[in-house]
Amino acid sequence: MEKTKTLILMYTVIAVFIMNLTYIARVNPGLPCTILFDEEEWKVLYCVANRTKEVPEKPYTIGEAVEHIGNLGGPQATARRV
Repeated sequence: MEKTKTLILMYTVIAVFIMNLTYIARVNPGLPCTILFDEEEWKVLYCVANRTKEVPEKPYTIGEAVEHIGNLGGPQATARRV
């Protein structure tokens, strides 16, 4: 039972982060993604989403970051893998 509570807590924290990220991206899509992502996180996201090892000097906007996250985990990404 304790492991289940820990898992639910972890999923809740992740869900709240995703909701917060989505809300901020809808309200202010032009903000830099560095307000919620560390430098290493947005660089990894860029490389994975664009299938490259070249990292830009300037970070994504929060709107672009959310779009790339959605493309990586959404139904379009699943269809591409099949």
